[in-house]
Amino acid sequence: MKDLFHGHYRPTKEEFKNLWHQSTFAFDANIYLNLYRYSEATRTELLKVMTTLKEKSWLPYQAAEEYFRNRLTTTGGQSKEYDKVIGVIDELVANLGNKKRHPFISDLLYKELTDLVAKIKSEFEQNKNQLLKRIHNDEILEKISQLFQGKVGSRFHQEDIDRIYKEGKLRYEAEIPPGFKDGNKDASGNLYRKFGDLIIWKELIKYSKENNKSIIFITDDKKDDWWLEYSGQTIGPLPILIQEFKQETGHAFYMYTADRFMEAAKEYLQEHIEQDVIVELKEFRQQEEELRDPLKELIKQRLHEFLSTQSKYNITEYKIASEEEILSLLLEYEKLKTGTDDRFTGLKNFVTTFVAERGFEINHAYATINTLHNKGVLELYDEPLGNFLVKAIKLR
Repeated sequence: MKDLFHGHYRPTKEEFKNLWHQSTFAFDANIYLNLYRYSEATRTELLKVMTTLKEKSWLPYQAAEEYFRNRLTTTGGQSKEYDKVIGVIDELVANLGNKKRHPFISDLLYKELTDLVAKIKSEFEQNKNQLLKRIHNDEILEKISQLFQGKVGSRFHQEDIDRIYKEGKLRYEAEIPPGFKDGNKDASGNLYRKFGDLIIWKELIKYSKENNKSIIFITDDKKDDWWLEYSGQTIGPLPILIQEFKQETGHAFYMYTADRFMEAAKEYLQEHIEQDVIVELKEFRQQEEELRDPLKELIKQRLHEFLSTQSKYNITEYKIASEEEILSLLLEYEKLKTGTDDRFTGLKNFVTTFVAERGFEINHAYATINTLHNKGVLELYDEPLGNFLVKAIKLR
């Protein structure tokens, strides 16, 4: 049973040990970008472990490109955080100095406070200036360049990228990981960014095949199109990813977040890593997750979709699609696809985009399609897509 469903089984201690001994370590762009956000001690420790693994590490081209695209933005964003904190401190001191509002603070204590605040602000300004110097003289970039000199993947040829885009469209429609959570991302028409996770996934598979290696992938991307989660706990990589990787390459695949990676390095590399470092990495990841609250994002996404539909079709409420309207829309959709390389019509994409954009209620549309299927007018069938099956629709 384990041979058939190995993606659902956590590796044994011995299997983990072999993985760390035999695998190539690949790092996502967010790991390098977060180096600019960590404390000096934590950054140094993480780079030390990366250096230990230098001969066994590899950098996907897509991850390198994302790092360079976001490096300056990350640096600038961190400098603004210093300004925000300084603003909060100034406001606090100003409020405490208002005798009418806070008559209980003594002049002596207030003087000590302002002296301490002055020292804190001075250190903040020094750190901020040091951060901004990285725009022109970036020691983190230099370190990363040294670690991965001659160890960066090659960009896919355009014909391969086009093929990934077509496959990505179908995978995202069927919610096949990884990357489908980016399916609605506004990438300003840049498909190379929209399908970034899938491109990295294809790079990892390609590297494993060509180099006969298992892969350990380190990423702080916590979307559930990479990770299996239950009751708020991260169990591990999605079993479907482990299964696909094994089927495509014959090798194992595993993932770590930065904090879990350092915990494992402490065990399997016998590295001395201060617990404070692991705690900071974990707390940073948790703070990032809180900022990306999934419910808030979902509400914002649904509101955006609703307002876009309202604006485009000037509707005020959803309509109920009749059987005739569903058939007419399917015919129209098929005509629009004429000349494309799509070999089938995905049911979900047809309903949630083409039908919904015309103001028809989605759940009722599915019910009407099911009725037409039972009547023998429409055919619903499973279409193979790589190692998966997606639901397709066509007129009989």
